[in-house]
Amino acid sequence: MKLSITKAAQLAGVSRTTLYNDMKSGKLSFELQGKKKKTIDISELERVYGQLEQFNQNEPSKPVKTEQKLTGSSDFALEIELAVLRDKLEIFENERKREQEKTSDEIEHLRGRLEKADNERVKLTAILTDQREGQGTQKNERDDKIEKLESVVLQLQKQNNQFMEREEARRKRAEERRRLKEEEESRGFWRRFLGK
Repeated sequence: MKLSITKAAQLAGVSRTTLYNDMKSGKLSFELQGKKKKTIDISELERVYGQLEQFNQNEPSKPVKTEQKLTGSSDFALEIELAVLRDKLEIFENERKREQEKTSDEIEHLRGRLEKADNERVKLTAILTDQREGQGTQKNERDDKIEKLESVVLQLQKQNNQFMEREEARRKRAEERRRLKEEEESRGFWRRFLGK
């Protein structure tokens, strides 16, 4: 989570001047948002200053020079929790996208195999129909090869259908998990907001 200089100083228990000096010396890394606004990641604060202070609603925070007035530790804690939940949701979405890409690749591979088998069947059928009717054993061998090839094509089609059904079921489960998670996050926020 990215924090303003003021909030970072309060959480780290140091002055804003200390933060600016550490950023200038390169000890503390930061990011620029817009042209002038600097933000610091919580993990970077922990790396440089160790364990961060915990905000307690009953105790006032240490006095630090501020550019803006903070609304209170409970709001800050909610902001942190919301940022963590957003990060988790982003990770979940990225994982879902990777799974979709992997599934799409597998579907394309199966389609390619199915198309190749179908082309082979068409070629064999064309070759066999162009040839003269041979003796009974040759005809039986051709019929056996055609039956085997058709069996392979049917098997590939069946595998493709099963794969598509499994993928659709997985997609529905993932969508249901995402919906339930969003509902739970919404309920949790309002419970905390209303103090229940």
